[in-house]
Amino acid sequence: MNRIYLFFLLLICLPTYSLRSQHIGLLKGQVLDSLSQQPLAYAHVKIKDKAIGVPTNSEGKFCLPITKQMRDDTLIVSLMGYISTKVAVNELLAKGFDTFLLKQDTFVLEEVVVETKNAESIIKEVGRHLKDTFPSKPYEFEGYYRNAYQEFDTYVKGVEVAFTGFDGNFHHRSGHSVTTLKKKESPDFRKFRWRQAQGNLPWHSLWRFRRQYHYFFTNKQYRDYDCSLEESTYLEGEKVYKLNFVLKDKSKKITTSWAFIRARDYAILEIGGKTDMVNPEKFHLADTLFMAYTGGSVQVKFADFKGKMYPSYSNTQYLHQVYNGQLLRQGNFTMNEELIIHQINTEGIHKTKNSFEQSQSQISAGLPVDTLFWKQYTKPVETLLSRKIEHDLAWQSKALAITDKTQANYYIPHADSIAVTSIAVDKLREDFTLFQNSLEQAHPSLYRYTSKQKLDSLFLSTYQSLTSPLSEIDFYRLLTPIIAQIRCGHTGSWPSKKYEENYTAKKLFLPIQTTYTGGKLYVVNIYDTQKTIPAGNEILSINGQPVEAIIQQILPHLTTDGFSFTSKNKQLAKNFVKLYSLYIAHADTFEILSRNKKGYTDTLYIPAISYQTYLAWNTSGKKENTLSFPDAQTALLKVTSFTDTDTAPFKDWTEDIFDQLRKRKVKNLIIDLRGNEGGRDDYGMYLLSFLVKSPFTYQLSLQAATNHYSFLSHTNQHSSFNTVMEQIVKKDADGNFMLSKTHPTLQLTLPSAKNLFTGKLFFLIDGETFSAAADFAALARELKLGVFIGEETAGAAEGNTSNGEILLTLPNSAIRVGIPLFRITNAISFSHATGRGVIPDYQTEYTIDDYLNAVDKDLEFVKTLILKSYK
Repeated sequence: MNRIYLFFLLLICLPTYSLRSQHIGLLKGQVLDSLSQQPLAYAHVKIKDKAIGVPTNSEGKFCLPITKQMRDDTLIVSLMGYISTKVAVNELLAKGFDTFLLKQDTFVLEEVVVETKNAESIIKEVGRHLKDTFPSKPYEFEGYYRNAYQEFDTYVKGVEVAFTGFDGNFHHRSGHSVTTLKKKESPDFRKFRWRQAQGNLPWHSLWRFRRQYHYFFTNKQYRDYDCSLEESTYLEGEKVYKLNFVLKDKSKKITTSWAFIRARDYAILEIGGKTDMVNPEKFHLADTLFMAYTGGSVQVKFADFKGKMYPSYSNTQYLHQVYNGQLLRQGNFTMNEELIIHQINTEGIHKTKNSFEQSQSQISAGLPVDTLFWKQYTKPVETLLSRKIEHDLAWQSKALAITDKTQANYYIPHADSIAVTSIAVDKLREDFTLFQNSLEQAHPSLYRYTSKQKLDSLFLSTYQSLTSPLSEIDFYRLLTPIIAQIRCGHTGSWPSKKYEENYTAKKLFLPIQTTYTGGKLYVVNIYDTQKTIPAGNEILSINGQPVEAIIQQILPHLTTDGFSFTSKNKQLAKNFVKLYSLYIAHADTFEILSRNKKGYTDTLYIPAISYQTYLAWNTSGKKENTLSFPDAQTALLKVTSFTDTDTAPFKDWTEDIFDQLRKRKVKNLIIDLRGNEGGRDDYGMYLLSFLVKSPFTYQLSLQAATNHYSFLSHTNQHSSFNTVMEQIVKKDADGNFMLSKTHPTLQLTLPSAKNLFTGKLFFLIDGETFSAAADFAALARELKLGVFIGEETAGAAEGNTSNGEILLTLPNSAIRVGIPLFRITNAISFSHATGRGVIPDYQTEYTIDDYLNAVDKDLEFVKTLILKSYK
């Protein structure tokens, strides 16, 4: 069973205000195993002698805000089974980010020779070894508890608890105590209050560790089950048995359970189980409603610490169905409960339950519920589930704020501003099959950068994951990582037109203009004139989620040619607001934590805006190709697009430009291709003809995957499109479908006879130099025409995949997918890494100050090169 990470972020409808924090910085780092270099999840990172700390996430990373009072403290990093490490907070603040390598706290056991056993003999051996493998002496522990309630697929109650506890003897059913350190709890939006929602850590969550191992290994319950034994790869380098238990009761339930047992000492590593009710008993819930328990699952894990197995993780789900008076199913009720014990202490602790409780009474009394407490903790990695919990509870809170208080005890229906309609599993699979088949049939570069084996595996695993209904946007988020793995910047995807029209009109978007540089997200401007975040402030988190985690969540969805990362960085810089809304979350209010240049942090709560409003405020003017003269001997030719403009056709404009350069006797020409996302290849070839002295070939071939497409009824193309393709694309002797050699870019091109430029050439490129512009840059590099300054191009040097795109619309979700039809191979031979763009001779890096002050480092550097050439 996969571990489910839950967290809850509640948006409380309060007046907006600015909260000045005393934070002086953030401690960031990663905790790794010193030998394997693998990340260690749920390691405990805390300030010594203070109730302040965070667990690491699944990547072993953490982020801990530091106040002035903590500057001289000591940070402790610890994890069960590892030797703790300590470091001064001051040292870490100076570094900004650090890696902690924890060494395993090893102990020596005599080698145990394990013979082949049957299931019953293994169970008996485990029972005999329980007192040796589980702790019998007192210990203390710290952990987190999370619980979520769900009605009709909407989360209606959330609880988080940080706790510390004492256990005098794990084998006894009493003698343990738990103190709640902090608690965060949402309002209760449940309609069916058949059971009181837990506001604190329930005792049965801790009991579950004991109950599971007693059930099979001390009470002989296994005799009622069909038991089987197999070997497992649960631990690398360890022999582990897996016990399987199956109990079938035809009238009631089917229960399947398992246990992983370490062979060398019969220690229990994990126990889990799942129950499905065949004929669930229904009980009266309300006047006309009934509820039935339909099944559930449980999983508990133990961790090895100093030779003993201690509780470490528990996850439980209870599944119910709600029926009306005619016993027709109305919906479901689910509880998801998770408990994580991330710290075990065995030395310097209290020896009795009473002494522990006395010491904790003052702590418990002195620590009231404080939502700011939760800002000190790094949340686990966000998942689709956690996003849904956050989303549902936020909308429930909003609905409650605008509903009469007398209605607070009743369920508030899902109030998403974007209509959410679930798509049935069979319809999802129908769409996915068409999506996969269309790409496999039509995309000529499907395996250009990613192997067929990898893509086939990705297609299969995604298809198999479609086991429950999904909303359009959740289905869309499953498709985009597949498209990104094709590594073709011209292969695009869009939600349905209906979804886009709806969601772009709603006030759900981040009201901040941002830029992304140096791996950080910065404020450029803010839409709300009543609020202020200074331009240049670094954004640390949005709605409680660290920006680093947000970026890592967005990146797998972004497309680019090959392996160029500059393109993804530019997409984040240019479109972060839309990407956040598309792949992270919608919200009607945003909590923005930012940090200024002096290190002070500030939290601001600002209302959302519509995307239409954002575009009207944020869109720059229309791009135009321009010519200017920085000095008498230098010309700056800014080519923003290889297309015709309103002022003149591209070829006429180009001819006029080079006529001016000849008449002015310009010696230095700077061609600025930054931000040029392409256009017509033959226009790029035409511009190149004014820069070369000898005939040249621009492209070697344009290859299609086929010349006949079976899915045109689902596209923007008429069936006659196949007739056209069959005329211009023919199969060659090797069985490849090749575009006719009469295509202009495949012909030998002659230099310009009249206005050939023979001076020095400089090319400015960046992560938005794409498609036809990247092809032009690649040919200019191949012909060694000049010096390149800036960033690697977004387009691959060897050529892109474009031309004749088909727009596929999936019939059930109406999601749209753009498929390019021709794989272009540029006429280049210079050495370069496959899938990389044109690499500049001089690479420039920009700071946020450069961006805010409109500093053009690329152009200034070229001017410096020109000056040096005259000395």
